[in-house]
Amino acid sequence: MFYFAPQKKWYLVYQTGLPSYSTTKDPSKPETWSAPRNFQEEMPDIIRDNSAPSLCER
Repeated sequence: MFYFAPQKKWYLVYQTGLPSYSTTKDPSKPETWSAPRNFQEEMPDIIRDNSAPSLCER
């Protein structure tokens, strides 16, 4: 979790399959956190190609 002063928002970064984040102006109020947003639309090929399930299929 980090504070981004130009936007006056707290950011929480976490993994939901893809890297995701949520934001709030007051981290002490759980109900104010935004819904998860992904940093990218889909998993990059290099990660998909080198993840555990892909390696087991080879």
